[in-house]
Amino acid sequence: MPFGQSTDAQAVMDYIACAQQQILYDSGTAKEAPSDSCAMTSL
Repeated sequence: MPFGQSTDAQAVMDYIACAQQQILYDSGTAKEAPSDSCAMTSL
């Protein structure tokens, strides 16, 4: 598999959602931090 590509679309979507939630939380836009499951989300 070429570098930077994933074959698991759900894992990619989970990773993006966790990263987006962290950005929103850090900026003060979101009041809820990313869920605990985000700590184990990786690509």
